[in-house]
Amino acid sequence: MRKWVRKYGVYIIAVAAGAAITPAAIRTATLQRGYKAIGGEYLIIPLAVLIVYLVQEVKQTVTRIMKEE
Repeated sequence: MRKWVRKYGVYIIAVAAGAAITPAAIRTATLQRGYKAIGGEYLIIPLAVLIVYLVQEVKQTVTRIMKEE
């Protein structure tokens, strides 16, 4: 269980943060547009997960490069 939490915990936090921010973003976008539509505000959660993934990949790559030197 610890390995699972260590591996996926950051993703869970990213999804939770995105889920907390998304409703406010949808309300704000609807007020700015003046009508209900689907836009980029619905991509907050996938974007948060993508950012976590990219940060982890860069971290692993830098660690691997530093070990090779």
